[in-house]
Order: sequence, then C-alpha cells, then structure tokens
Amino acid sequence: MNATAFEGLSIKDLVGIQNKIADSYEDIEKLKSFTDRTTAAKRIGKLLEDTGERVIRLLKPEYVKRGKAADRFPHYKDGMLASEYVSLCEEDGVDPTEAKRDIRYDNQLGLIRLV
Repeated sequence: MNATAFEGLSIKDLVGIQNKIADSYEDIEKLKSFTDRTTAAKRIGKLLEDTGERVIRLLKPEYVKRGKAADRFPHYKDGMLASEYVSLCEEDGVDPTEAKRDIRYDNQLGLIRLV
C-alpha cells in the first residue's frame, strides 16, 4: 500500500486510525504523533495488512442515496475503519451483513474506496 492511499488525511487523522486499530489489538501501541506523513502512511499500511482492517475513503460525500441506504450513507466518514461503519449501523439496528453489503456496493459504485 502506498502513501497516496492516505492523501488528504492529516497526520492527526493517521494517528487516529493507528489508535483505533490499537483499541482492538493489545499488542499494538497507541501513539501521540508521527514524525512525518510518509512514515505515518507506511506504518498504517503495514498495520492494515497485518490486521486485515480496511480504511474507508469517502470519495463522493454529496451523493444522494434513496431508501434505507439514505439513512446509513451519512455514517461514512473519510478515514474511518470499515469495522467502525458496521458498528455504527448496528447501533441503528442494521444487521452487520447489510452494513458490509453497503460497503461492498458503495465501493463498486465508486462512492467510497477501501484501502
């Protein structure tokens, strides 16, 4: 995974991703900062590969969905973990399978990108 996958995210955003992953895995340390963006992107990329987590990049935040999907689409935040999206949907009573289906479909439509 290259650094361009995280283009547009600040070092603070990347630290947030690192720490969200660390919350789920005991052997991963939380951080306060990275020295630079390139180091941060490389480290996050390695963590994502090691843990199987995916980061959602929101490509078309203005897109208007219809039906029940319209209620779930605003849950997407640029730089969030896919597991976070599923958890937010579950809190709203949505089946996790349906939330994962949203992610796959929206990725295929080009509304989001998984990195």
